[in-house]
Amino acid sequence: MRSVRPDVLVHLGWVTEPGRYWESLENLDWLNASTSLFRNFLDAGESHCLVTGTSAEYERGTGGLLLETQSRLKPQSLYGSCKLALFHAATALFAQRNIPLAWARLFCPFGTGENPLRLIPRTVLGLLRGEQIEFDAGVEVRDFMHVEDIASAIAALVERQFDGAVNVASGEPLSVRAVIEEIALHLRVQARVVFGAPSEPRLSPLVSLLRSVICGRLRNGHRRQLLLSELPRPVNTGGRA
Repeated sequence: MRSVRPDVLVHLGWVTEPGRYWESLENLDWLNASTSLFRNFLDAGESHCLVTGTSAEYERGTGGLLLETQSRLKPQSLYGSCKLALFHAATALFAQRNIPLAWARLFCPFGTGENPLRLIPRTVLGLLRGEQIEFDAGVEVRDFMHVEDIASAIAALVERQFDGAVNVASGEPLSVRAVIEEIALHLRVQARVVFGAPSEPRLSPLVSLLRSVICGRLRNGHRRQLLLSELPRPVNTGGRA
């Protein structure tokens, strides 16, 4: 680290493989490796760091907005617990040196290059293969944000040497069902998507607010286009989907 002497450290890495990252023991490896990285970075005398956290650090099932300074931090997975442990350790470590640390909590990123096992690409690929896709009621509310907008938010935080935790999200809540229905409508295959009946109304806390430090940057040439620009157009073969 001393030989490289970077101006800023942007830490984006972590185990994120769908289906296993929530409780993977690799979360502990990332926690240990990250704290070692931060110590080396600070020993090299550098000046600013940004780390991506996660909405999984928050308590779930409470409903309503998640606010950085008010909502309870109570993760319910090893993934969220290790991220939160790193947040507390890094906050104390950087405060000792009076060096700003930006902790950017991400919610539901999507976009080009996304793992095909995640919700949006899995749905798109299945429908393009002609499969019938079955879901539960899809009433959970999520905050989906395009990766290019996330990159813009991260750049804004780094540029301003932001210090503290901030939610990086669109602020536009959508149900999982609404996202899937939009995909099916775009591909003209609505009949191949089947939803189950909701058992009970379910509230989700995954609705967030952006601090003004990010909002101003994103409103200038805001690039968020929910899904349609990412999806291939269906080929017209003269038949019916």
